[in-house]
Amino acid sequence: MNNVLEKKSLVSEILIELSKYDNIPSSGFLAGGAVANTILNMVWGGNYPINDLDIFIEDKGYDSPSSNAPVRTNSLNIEGDGYMVTKMAYDTNTTYQIVKVERDGYLNNIYIRKNSSLSSPKTDYEYILNGFDFNCCQVGIDLTTNILIYTEDFKSFLENKQLEVTAIYTPAHTAIRLFKKMDELNCFCNVDSCMELLSQPLIVENIVRMSRRSFGIYFGSKYKDMYMKYYSKLKEYFSLIKYFDHKKSTWGYRSNPNDAVIPESVKWLNPKYTIPTEVLGNWAKYNDIIWSLTPKKYNKKNELIFGILEQLSFNPLTFMGAYNLTKNDINKKQKFKAELILKNSHFSKMLCLTNNQYHNCDFDLSHIQYIDKMVDSERWLLYIIFKFKMNAQESYNFVKSINKLFNSDGEWVSPLLQKSLLSRNILIKPTYENMKQELDKEKEKYSANIIEPIVFDDLNLPYDIKIKELTSELNMRWAGNKLKNCINNDAQNYKLKIASGKTKIFVIITPNNMSALEIELEDNQLMFRMIQILSYCNKETTEYHKTIGNLLVNKINKKRFTDGYDKKIKSFGDIELLNRGFLISLKEIVVS
Repeated sequence: MNNVLEKKSLVSEILIELSKYDNIPSSGFLAGGAVANTILNMVWGGNYPINDLDIFIEDKGYDSPSSNAPVRTNSLNIEGDGYMVTKMAYDTNTTYQIVKVERDGYLNNIYIRKNSSLSSPKTDYEYILNGFDFNCCQVGIDLTTNILIYTEDFKSFLENKQLEVTAIYTPAHTAIRLFKKMDELNCFCNVDSCMELLSQPLIVENIVRMSRRSFGIYFGSKYKDMYMKYYSKLKEYFSLIKYFDHKKSTWGYRSNPNDAVIPESVKWLNPKYTIPTEVLGNWAKYNDIIWSLTPKKYNKKNELIFGILEQLSFNPLTFMGAYNLTKNDINKKQKFKAELILKNSHFSKMLCLTNNQYHNCDFDLSHIQYIDKMVDSERWLLYIIFKFKMNAQESYNFVKSINKLFNSDGEWVSPLLQKSLLSRNILIKPTYENMKQELDKEKEKYSANIIEPIVFDDLNLPYDIKIKELTSELNMRWAGNKLKNCINNDAQNYKLKIASGKTKIFVIITPNNMSALEIELEDNQLMFRMIQILSYCNKETTEYHKTIGNLLVNKINKKRFTDGYDKKIKSFGDIELLNRGFLISLKEIVVS
């Protein structure tokens, strides 16, 4: 039974069987119920129905689809600019959207728009399977190569016939289809658990936080009829609601979700919630055409899920991840580990939601706290942990190695490590040894001075004030990374400006602050003037640092004048010596 997916002739047998229903094309991706049910017939026997043949076609002609179908993906990404983590969102390299469906006999041609940044010489259709809402459907055949593609969830279903919800892009559709699948497949399912999950994204307080582009809650007459067919099973969990009534119930929540606690009668008395007549008219057009479901049994938001996602992102993937980490039927040990992260961490929580294996290892609270502390100091570490899909134990060892490198080479090397690791092949996991080796090579390239630094012998500042002139690409990258500003941005051309001698940048470090001072040589070439002095994230710095900056500029100009006059005095002395030499060697000529 377990070996059927590895059977060499399996694809041929499936295609021969399905060709009885219609002529199967030689390209596209044949996936879903037809392929899955054919395999089920082979493994379990019986009579699993073939309703249609779904062929997914990547249509490059749809650059800006008007389809209201949700945008789907198989993975999350951690977004930010390398300095500041912003949110978790869809990995834009793996998104797709259904833009058109055409029925031709048994063939159901489903045209999808793949994200334009997705480009690969070899098509891998697994990203489509991960957008399917049930594990029983996640299998298909690449009709160009005749290769069978399936997920681990489908493999598990084939072994135990336990139906599971795997995606909640269209929760109302999925809730209705669940009973249809159970009828057709005669399979097992924890219905109550699935309905609890599918109810959550349909609760108004969650709807208003979910991205509309990745979430579809309305359906047409086909699903309305299916709802009525399975009404006796659905009525415990959901009520059918017309488009007009549903829109009315959510009006005002999007502008202020906290108003969800205000009674409906009070809302209608508040001018803020008065619905324009034209809006009401537009809604009325879709009455008796479009419907949705409202939860009955599970009509309160899940506080555990809500608490996890409140400071992150509400989308179908994060929602699904939070649910899977908190549901009661997972292994107690794994649930304890997940909750340890979810309750005591911010950054590891994000990693836990983007990598379902993150917590599946040995660690304790001190490890998680150490990871978060390091990531909070060096935000780019989060992207490296995410990139290499490290679990908590691997992440802990990784950040410890980074700290060890900082202790031996100084925090100045942070941007070099970042650059090296972001460009590294994901198959080469970072270790202290290989990071040290690459770091030493990079230091040779970037540590050379662009210009000789100014040497001060008598600044006479308090001992806890440190001043460093940025004279190499290495310390420019470090300072830009530390201050979260544009010093290490190549577009700013600071390297050329500093090399010209017309611009100088100094970093001022005190126990409670750090600032970058930029000065520029005036057109008369006589002295430098302050251009700007800014703290973290280009914020205005303290008066204390401004005063240090003024002292520094004054000292630089004083030194410049002193050095200039010393050179002038020396040149006068050289001229004097030269002329005295001339005077000795020359003889006066009698002028008549």
